Amino acid sequence: MHQVYYVVGEAKELKEKGITTKEGGLMGLGGSKKLDVSKLDISLFKMVDERDLTSIPLFSKKAKLVTNHPESSYSFKLDAAGQTESIEITDRKRFWMATDYLVVEVTN
Repeated sequence: MHQVYYVVGEAKELKEKGITTKEGGLMGLGGSKKLDVSKLDISLFKMVDERDLTSIPLFSKKAKLVTNHPESSYSFKLDAAGQTESIEITDRKRFWMATDYLVVEVTN
């Protein structure tokens, strides 16, 4: 009931594992990343209890969410150099309202 799933990876890695696909755009430019939950290999995700998950370490130059979550329900914590340390879930009920899956794309 409170189980949610998340994965963190670089764009190429997420695509190779079949977690994301790129649709639209022209010649590979301007497309949007899509997540098809019905075809996901659940073993690629970490399963956690949403009540216990408040932060996920990222330690990357940049990070963005592939899945849809209300922007007001989370924030990225940055270090002194402006790199992304973690994602902080500030309103867990709103954050997990749309989907039980979280996909974070990082750039190292």
